[in-house]
This record gives sequence, structure tokens and C-alpha cells, in this order.
Amino acid sequence: MNPIPLRIEDTSLEVFARIARSEAHKYDCSMEIDYSGSNRNIRMSGDCACAPHILEELKNIFIK
Repeated sequence: MNPIPLRIEDTSLEVFARIARSEAHKYDCSMEIDYSGSNRNIRMSGDCACAPHILEELKNIFIK
């Protein structure tokens, strides 16, 4: 019998990404996060002037 290959992933990054998307949505922006490969690429669509506000809110959520 051959062993079954398993791929174990850390889902916490997906949770963080969903929170970031919902914060961006508050400002009528959207975030696209690419999980392909080992790099995480983030692209924001919307008013770039809102990015500092979104990042500040995310910082307040994750860093207390």
C-alpha cells in the first residue's frame, strides 16, 4: 500500500486576509491576495488615499 500524500497548510493567513478584505470594503476598496507560490502578493483596488486608514485599523485589530 502506498502512503497518501498530505498537504498541511496554515489557515491563519487566510483568516488574516479575510479580515483585511473586510476592512478595505468599509472604505469601498477591495484587496486581492495571491497565495500562489511562496510569496503573498497583495493588490488593493480603490482610493489609494484610504490605504493608511485601512492599515491603521488592521494594526489596531492585530496589535493591541
